[in-house]
Amino acid sequence: MKKLVFIFLISCFASELNAHEFYFSFAEVEYNEVSGKLEVSLSATAHDFDLYLEKKGVDVNPLESCGTDSLSLKLLEQEINSHLIFESTRENTITEGTEMIWLKLEGMEVLLNGIVYFYMSASVSQMPEEMNIKFNLLMSVFNEQQNKMTFKYREQKYDLIFLKQEPSQTIKLYAKNEED
Repeated sequence: MKKLVFIFLISCFASELNAHEFYFSFAEVEYNEVSGKLEVSLSATAHDFDLYLEKKGVDVNPLESCGTDSLSLKLLEQEINSHLIFESTRENTITEGTEMIWLKLEGMEVLLNGIVYFYMSASVSQMPEEMNIKFNLLMSVFNEQQNKMTFKYREQKYDLIFLKQEPSQTIKLYAKNEED
């Protein structure tokens, strides 16, 4: 009986070690005018991301071994793109309407400290004046998930916070006056 109580207490304590009060992911986004690309680095805790994928039923290898598996990389790209969404609205142009920007997963790495980094990019011929961003990655599994983003465009820097109750933000991108 003492063994059962001991095992029960140890299992309860062990589950508390894996639980967090808050969950975070961070994205750094910058428009590279030379290459005409939107460049994104996305970071999260690897074990949280693995658990998220498992609970969502996304059948990929563990993150540590995904880097060389093209099918896993494609599934990761699709999952990230369905929860990190950039929409631009173009008015009074030939391509009037809303345009979704698809990010290509260029690579990823899992560091020894347990953080996973995803490196992504998208060709964008011209940055819009306004961009709608939805960043609800991991929020369907972790209720306390908070996503933060730093978006850089020319001399402008936007610090954005995305919560489950507010997963979208709109930013206005104004070109800085060349004479300033």
